Amino acid sequence: MIEGDKGEILLILNPIAGKGRAVEMLHEYLPVLEEHDTHVTIYYTKEAGDAISLVRTEGQGYKRIIAAGGDGTLNELVNGVISGNVQADLGYLPIGTTCDFAATLGLPKDLAAAAEIAKYGTSQELDCGLFNNKRNFIYVASFGAFTDVSYDTPVELKNNIGRMAYFVRALKNLSNLPNLALTLETAENSLEGNFLFGAVLNTTQLGGFLKLDPAVVSLDDGYFEILLVHYPKGPADVTAIINGLMNMDYSGSPFVFFKTKEAVFRFQEEVAWTLDGEYGGASPIAAVKVLPKAWKLTT
Repeated sequence: MIEGDKGEILLILNPIAGKGRAVEMLHEYLPVLEEHDTHVTIYYTKEAGDAISLVRTEGQGYKRIIAAGGDGTLNELVNGVISGNVQADLGYLPIGTTCDFAATLGLPKDLAAAAEIAKYGTSQELDCGLFNNKRNFIYVASFGAFTDVSYDTPVELKNNIGRMAYFVRALKNLSNLPNLALTLETAENSLEGNFLFGAVLNTTQLGGFLKLDPAVVSLDDGYFEILLVHYPKGPADVTAIINGLMNMDYSGSPFVFFKTKEAVFRFQEEVAWTLDGEYGGASPIAAVKVLPKAWKLTT
C-alpha cells in the first residue's frame, strides 16, 4: 500500500526482507529520511515484480526513490527505473539476509547511517547487466551448484556452521553437483567445457563463499568479470577449487576468469539462472551484456 500523497521521497519497503527487519527497524531509519520536514511516501511490496511496476508507472513523481530490503529489492528498483526512464535519485537501505552489493559498495550496516547516505549521498554512476534482452541485473547473473548453496540453503544452517564450511561440504558431494556442458562466446574468448558453476559479476563478493579482489573489480568500467568453475574430475580438482576460493586465486586450471562486455552461453539443456539473488528463469541460451553507467546510486 502507499501511505500518504506523493512527496519528495518514495520509500519502497520489502516487508519480508531480513525476516521482517525492514518493518521492525523503521523507527531507526525513517526519522532520518523525514528530517527537515521531508515528506516520505512508503510503499510495501506485495509480490515479485511489484516494485518494478510501481517505479515504472509512478517513479517520475518523486525526487528520490529508496529501496529498503535486500539486493533483490534494489534489483527491482533499478529495473523499474531503466524500463520507465525514471530520472529520480536512488538510494539503498540494505536490510536483506545476503546483501552482497551493499558490501561491495561499503554501505554501513547501521540503518540510520545508511539512511543518511541514501538521502544526502552523492550519486555514483554504475554499470548494469542485461539478461536475454529482457531483465536487468546489477551485480550477478549466475548458474550452477554454488548458486543454490548461497541462496537456497536455510540461513540458520549456513550461520551455524559458516557459509564457507557449508559450501565445502556441498562441494565434496560430487554426486549432487551439476555437470553442465557449455559453449561460451565472447568478443575476447570462445570456449567449450563442462562446468558446475558460472557467474557474470560486478561485485567483490557473492553469497559469502566467493570473493574477488577489489583492485580487480570496477563497478563503472563497462566490463563485467566472468568466473567459470570446471566440473571436478576427482578429489584433486575439488581441493584446487576450494583453495582457489579461499585465496581469491582463480588463475588455476579449475577456473576460467576474465573480463568482457558481452557473452552468449549455450547449454545442451535448459539451465536455471539467478539474477541478483533471485530466480531469473531457465533457458538453454543466455545472452548477457553490460550497459555502461546505466544507473546511479547515492553512496
